[in-house]
Amino acid sequence: LAALIYLFWGGAPGWGLRFGAALYGLGCCVAAWRCAAALWTRREGWWAAVLTAFFLIFDLPAVVTTLAPDLLMVLPSLAAIESAVRRQPVRAGLWCSVALAANAKAALVLAVCLVWCESAFAWLLAGFLAGCLPWAIWLTASGSLVDYWRQVWWFGGIYSRDTFVLHPVREGLLRTANWLGFHLALLLAAVFALREEPRLRQYRWLASFVLAGVGVIAGARFFPRYYFILFIPLV
Repeated sequence: LAALIYLFWGGAPGWGLRFGAALYGLGCCVAAWRCAAALWTRREGWWAAVLTAFFLIFDLPAVVTTLAPDLLMVLPSLAAIESAVRRQPVRAGLWCSVALAANAKAALVLAVCLVWCESAFAWLLAGFLAGCLPWAIWLTASGSLVDYWRQVWWFGGIYSRDTFVLHPVREGLLRTANWLGFHLALLLAAVFALREEPRLRQYRWLASFVLAGVGVIAGARFFPRYYFILFIPLV
């Protein structure tokens, strides 16, 4: 999906790319609004949408990695969590399959939805498999399934097992502190919201943050774009 989406404007830079990116950013705001409104009220939905718009505009990674896989995962991940919150596990699984088509880290989003879906995990997995089936068939029919496995999962696994960062723990703490400092308004809002949540939902949110943190830590490189997976539950 990360490659196919560029076919909408012929893979060329310029107006088409900017327009597509603007539409995608607007879609992320709508997804954030729906997710927060499902969890709380429309007022929180508007705040989530405004914060999403602000940080997608002024966050450096969103500017320099326009519609890259980490950013492409944001909209379907928000939609998946919203569906899980609304107790719509099949729909949540379908959105997780879209996120996985954009970025392999979406496997962690599926885990987040499992936390929220509770006993409906079988329906969540059914929706996920149903969503993955069409592009699995397409890859098989085009003779690309082995290449997909090699490029996305095997090479990705090799890439994640090693790092060029000399002091990954120190670098990770520094870059995470920098990221949280820039997103302080979002962080404080999330902390205050978490304090007001019932105990069970507090545990679910904490599990969501931990799983997102795994996505940031994976590969021990801490590139700015890696933090989009943390941005999803935070917003």
